[in-house]
Amino acid sequence: MTLDNGTQSPDYDGAGDAGNPRYNIATYKYKNIKLSDINTLTYRVYDATADSNTPYIHFNVDFANNDTWQGRLVQVAAPLTLNTWTTVDALAGTWTKTNGNWPAGNTSNGSLTGSTARTWAEIVADYPNAETRSTDSFLGIRVGQPGPIGTTSYVDWVKFNSETTDFE
Repeated sequence: MTLDNGTQSPDYDGAGDAGNPRYNIATYKYKNIKLSDINTLTYRVYDATADSNTPYIHFNVDFANNDTWQGRLVQVAAPLTLNTWTTVDALAGTWTKTNGNWPAGNTSNGSLTGSTARTWAEIVADYPNAETRSTDSFLGIRVGQPGPIGTTSYVDWVKFNSETTDFE
């Protein structure tokens, strides 16, 4: 599946503007899954454009198990090798949070900004009951923040625990 910021496609999520859109490959099927029960979250991508807009994975999170909007967890892969298929282990990378500070948890007091990068192990330890949202369980891979027109990347597959979704 191509993520291409050059033209609109069915993957266009409506964010950004028509001249500089953001594209997602996304699903809503992973709902009410505790973060501590996620043991595999990998994806294979190909970055075909020499810019800083690499594909990244993100999903809606429920820290308090009350199914209200609390932001998304975002993991941006380390710089990818241009024109090379790369498997990204999202659980081995660091994560940030959209929509305000990290909430108070077992080890944090709620003063960490959402842009503070945290490991998966730190997140699970701080929020042992956190899960994917139940009614808005978005999980997707996106390119662009929004990125420049002409950014092109590809996604081959995503593996969530034992389930692989292959886009070929």
